[in-house]
Amino acid sequence: MYAIKARFDGKVIIPLEKVPVKGPCDAIVTFTEPPSQGPTVDDLDQFYGRFRENCPWDGDPVEVIRKLRDEW
Repeated sequence: MYAIKARFDGKVIIPLEKVPVKGPCDAIVTFTEPPSQGPTVDDLDQFYGRFRENCPWDGDPVEVIRKLRDEW
């Protein structure tokens, strides 16, 4: 018998570790704890304005992106 960590997203079980068996096998799924809380929209506030003091480009960001797009 083998055990691995996995996450259930409500529809699919997603393995978080390598599955140690090859080929088909029977499995027993045990739900042990609620999932850890991932980032939410409210958590994005910490990133807002991150580059304001250390901007990675000079000038208007929209114009820089348009220029990069046109070069492609």
